Amino acid sequence: MTADESASSSALLLKKCNEADALQKWKWREIYVD
Repeated sequence: MTADESASSSALLLKKCNEADALQKWKWREIYVD
């Protein structure tokens, strides 16, 4: 694995984490609004 591949895979992982985090925030918001 090259450094380039490593960087892009960790960037992808970070993106997935951010999306999951955003999803979680939406769920919490729905719970609080209800």
